[in-house]
Amino acid sequence: MPSTATDSASKAAEKTDFNWSICVLCQSQKEEPTVVPGRGKRFVKGTGYGTLTRELIDTRDVGFDPPKVEFDRLDDGPGIEQTLRVHQACWHKLCKNEYSQLKLDRWRKRMAPSDDTTPEASPRKTRGQ
Repeated sequence: MPSTATDSASKAAEKTDFNWSICVLCQSQKEEPTVVPGRGKRFVKGTGYGTLTRELIDTRDVGFDPPKVEFDRLDDGPGIEQTLRVHQACWHKLCKNEYSQLKLDRWRKRMAPSDDTTPEASPRKTRGQ
């Protein structure tokens, strides 16, 4: 079925509904302050956008399913990282932690096939032995 003008207009309207001034991961306002890498005091501003982008893509690629992020809304065309930079995206630290490399590594470890060749438990030993 060919794409119509109304389809593209509704997709454009969906993207405009996205609020870049609040957490891009949960799209809600909380008491927790947001992190904005583009406004940081570091020499290289905005490095956090690259880190977040890699973590989001890694979690999506391996099927790790933390709270839903609408990837299509985070990419205006030039890529997720560039879109985040242009909009000076912000997020809650707790929301970003849901996509951390540590959580992803733990999830991979849990999903890895278990090794059935574990040795049997040694007999119980007491102090006198």
